[in-house]
Amino acid sequence: MDERGPWILYYALAVAAAIVLALPSRPDLLGWAVIIGAGVGAAIIRSQWLHAKAWSRTDLSWGVAFA
Repeated sequence: MDERGPWILYYALAVAAAIVLALPSRPDLLGWAVIIGAGVGAAIIRSQWLHAKAWSRTDLSWGVAFA
């Protein structure tokens, strides 16, 4: 399987979360849902499609950053 697609999706989720956080106002409920969804989606992409170790430090840092 070509790993370019999952890597592109993985980094696209990071960019989407960064854009939501960079908006001038604080994220509302929908913004936080996008950020949390991107974090969970990134964890799933890393563990299932990219065969990285599930719930690594990178995945857990999503939760720490927003806690």
